Amino acid sequence: MAEEHGDNPAPSWRGIGLRLGVHRLVVPLEAVSEVRPMPALARVPGGAPWLLGVGNANGRLLTVNDLAAYAGVDIEEAVERQVAVLERAGHLRGFTVDEVCGVAQYADARGDAVTPPPGLARLLAGAARRGDEVAGVLDATALLDQVASCPGAA
Repeated sequence: MAEEHGDNPAPSWRGIGLRLGVHRLVVPLEAVSEVRPMPALARVPGGAPWLLGVGNANGRLLTVNDLAAYAGVDIEEAVERQVAVLERAGHLRGFTVDEVCGVAQYADARGDAVTPPPGLARLLAGAARRGDEVAGVLDATALLDQVASCPGAA
C-alpha cells in the first residue's frame, strides 16, 4: 500500500510547531488565535487540577489550562512555558506548552506514526512531517470539546 502514494506527495499545510515535554506537536495555523507568555492568573475555586486559572488577554477573559497535566505528560518544571490560545464561539482557552517552535509548512505523515502516552494520544488526529521531524497533529476541536466537558473546567 505504501507504493500507492509514491508519486502523489501528501498535501502541505501551515501549522505551529509545539513541544510538550519530549513530544513534538503541531496544530493547524487556523486553529490558533495567538501564542503568548503566561499572563497573571487568578485561581478558580473548585477548578480542575489542570485548570491554572483565568487571566486577561488584551481585555478579554482567558482560561488557562496545563496541557501536560491534562494529557498526563511529564514536563521540565524549570521551563518558562508559553500559552497557545484557541478560540471558539468567542471563548478563549489557553493551553500551556514547553516551547513554541514557530510556523512552518507540514505534510501529512503517511506511514509515519508517533507514540505518545494515552492521555495525549486521544487529542491527536494523526501525524505530520516537516523535513525529518514527525509530530503529532493536535486536534484543537477535540481538545476544546474534551476539556469543556470536564467538571471544574471553567
